[in-house]
Amino acid sequence: MGRTYKRITQRGAYGEESLSKALSSLSEGMPLKTAARYHGISAKTLRRHRDGNVRTPGSVHLGRFVNKLKKE
Repeated sequence: MGRTYKRITQRGAYGEESLSKALSSLSEGMPLKTAARYHGISAKTLRRHRDGNVRTPGSVHLGRFVNKLKKE
């Protein structure tokens, strides 16, 4: 029996850094679809973060659990 985790999906693969760069590009006046294509993020995801329809805009959290231990 294998005990190593193998990621199946590509959800959230863009990372928090590219998401924050894309949001700053939007605030500077870049169109949404252009920013999404340039930073490699789905336009729908970028729109949700821009409009504030996520719990913490600008950060990537998958699932309902929050990891309380921060990696430093």
